[in-house]
Amino acid sequence: MSENVKFTREDGTDYYSGTIKYEVGKVITAPDWDPEPRCGGGLHFGEPGNSICFVSGTPGRAFKVEPIGKVVEIFGGKKKAQGLKIVKELDFSKLLLMLAKDENMDTRIAVAQNPNTIKETLLELAKDISWSVRWTVARNPRTNWQALRKLAKDKNWVIREVVAKNPNTTKQILLGLAKDEDRDIRRTALQNLKN
Repeated sequence: MSENVKFTREDGTDYYSGTIKYEVGKVITAPDWDPEPRCGGGLHFGEPGNSICFVSGTPGRAFKVEPIGKVVEIFGGKKKAQGLKIVKELDFSKLLLMLAKDENMDTRIAVAQNPNTIKETLLELAKDISWSVRWTVARNPRTNWQALRKLAKDKNWVIREVVAKNPNTTKQILLGLAKDEDRDIRRTALQNLKN
C-alpha cells in the first residue's frame, strides 16, 4: 500500500496534542510548522508500516491524506507536512490485516498487540515465523481460543506459558497445558483452572 496515512485516536484527534481533529474533507494546517527533519513542528503521516508507532497497542482510526505545502522526511519513511487534506477514512481492521503481512517484525508485533486487531488476523499471526510475534498474540486478551489452541502447541515454552495465563484459554486447552513437559507451565495452567 503506497497511500499516505494519518493515524489518530479513536475520537479522530491527533496522538501528540489531542487538540487537532481530523475529519474527512477537512484541510488542516500545522500550527507549529518547522521544516527541520525531526519530530514535531508539522503534521505527521506516512505509509502504514512507517507510522507503526501509532498502530501499536492504541485503539484508533486511520485516514488517507494528501500532503499540502512543504513535506519533510523525518526518519524511516515517516514524514511531516505543513498541511494535510483528509481524503477518506480507512477501514482500520483491513489496514491491520494488511500490516500483519508486513516484512517488518516490529510492525507485525504492533498489529498483534493492537486492541482493534480482529480475531482472524490474530489467528494468522499465531502462525508467524517470529516467536516474538506469536508471544504477543498469546498475550493479547482478545485472542480467541482457536489461536490459543495453536499457540499451546508452540515449541517455545515461553509462548505456551503465556497461553496458560491468557483469560481466553479454554478449560480443554488448560487441561492439555497441565500435562506440559515444563513444570512452570503445568503450575500456571493448574492455577488458571482454579480461577
